[in-house]
Amino acid sequence: MIERPYKFLRPSPVRGGFLEKEERFIRSILHNSAK
Repeated sequence: MIERPYKFLRPSPVRGGFLEKEERFIRSILHNSAK
């Protein structure tokens, strides 16, 4: 369930560091949810 939103952003070919920012945000959420 938690892996889906993260996988959803992966294939997204975004220009610049936007995707990186989103990945960091998602990772932070995953980290908090994993606790």
